[in-house]
Amino acid sequence: MAKTFIKITNQDIYKIIVDNNVKLEDRLICMDKKNDEAHKKLEAQAIITNGKVKLNKWMVTTAITLVLVTLGFLFNHIAR
Repeated sequence: MAKTFIKITNQDIYKIIVDNNVKLEDRLICMDKKNDEAHKKLEAQAIITNGKVKLNKWMVTTAITLVLVTLGFLFNHIAR
């Protein structure tokens, strides 16, 4: 007569499936939180970078305008 090595019931299989689903949900929640944190850091960096770009663009356009006005003024006086 053969002995049963391990007796596995449907209840045992159900418990394993439920435990694995809970672990998967926990990992997904954790991954979602990490993704949100990383996204917020990237957003903050983008805001800082965009501000610096706008400031630099404003400074460059102002400088170019002043140089052109000055050159125009000088050439106007030299031509007379």
